Amino acid sequence: MLTKFFILTVLFGFTIVFFVFAHCDTLSGPVVNDAKQALEKANADIVLKWVRQQDEERIKKALNETLEKRKQHPEDKSNIDMSFYEEVVKLHRVGEGVEYSGIKAGQIEVNPVIEKADEALLKGDAGELVKMFPENYHKDIQNGFNKVMEKKKHMDESVTAGREYVASYVEFMHHIESLSGEADTKIHGPGKEVNHKH
Repeated sequence: MLTKFFILTVLFGFTIVFFVFAHCDTLSGPVVNDAKQALEKANADIVLKWVRQQDEERIKKALNETLEKRKQHPEDKSNIDMSFYEEVVKLHRVGEGVEYSGIKAGQIEVNPVIEKADEALLKGDAGELVKMFPENYHKDIQNGFNKVMEKKKHMDESVTAGREYVASYVEFMHHIESLSGEADTKIHGPGKEVNHKH
């Protein structure tokens, strides 16, 4: 019994990591969105929060090279930009100790709870997110959400503040994913099909 519980815990933990980090591999994910902003504003600081301090110069160099290539080959802007996104996401994944296998464009399924959590952080309102959970989870989710939003207010003040936001963001996403699985098990029972909307 204990062995079975351990195996399920490991597998569930792996699933959480997969959903959260795979989410960062998508074109619509937060890492690529910030990489786009960094290019448009010619400001590497916008995206540095997603990589380790030791990789900062590499990102700055890649940004400058990308901007130069854009000028020289405007007709190839999409491919040039994609190369920059790949570099940023790859370094982000390396920093998290997760294998990088390329940016996904709709090939992976992201947990609806993770998508809704991202929407909530973008809007600054957790109302729709908490509705996906039973009432006894609402206070916990709202408190976690508030902590991330507080970090988000200051994330552009410095790269350090940005990294503090990223840390709180990742922690919140892990927590939301964990609560989602816990709530589904309590309501539907283990092994039952779930639509994540309660």
